[in-house]
Amino acid sequence: MSAAVLTLDTEALRRAFAQAPELVMDHLAAGVTEALFLLQRETVERTPRSSSVLANSIGVDDLEMTGNVITGRLGTALAYAEPVETGTRPHWAPLPALLAWVKARGLQPRKKGDTVEDIARAIQFKIAAHGTEGAHMFQRAFTDNEAQVEQILTASALRGIEAVAGLA
Repeated sequence: MSAAVLTLDTEALRRAFAQAPELVMDHLAAGVTEALFLLQRETVERTPRSSSVLANSIGVDDLEMTGNVITGRLGTALAYAEPVETGTRPHWAPLPALLAWVKARGLQPRKKGDTVEDIARAIQFKIAAHGTEGAHMFQRAFTDNEAQVEQILTASALRGIEAVAGLA
């Protein structure tokens, strides 16, 4: 499979921006938005599915445009997203959260006489001893799609240059 390589003439972009900054910024903002939605989809696909709460909370904030800077953000407001992303050191995980996780996963005891709470406690002891591994869903989504993000942003800059050229 071959991919088209887009080359951006940064000097042409500077000239276009000097001539019609709002027009160029509009095209660049569209590219940033497209890239963010790509990364949102890819991050959600890489998010662990013990429940869909975390995956459904991942979203794109409105762009901030200040002068010639466009800032886009992808993230979640859920406090436990960071430990899921990066992993944790050994710690004593709260049993109610682990019980909910075990139930959401539909895990069943293997030994006669064991309960769902026994499973949650076993997980609690393992986390206390070893911590948790990070899913790195945000990091992997960006790393795996960096070239595509670059193509999207380059294409949006080229569209901005072409739009300004069309004004002449």
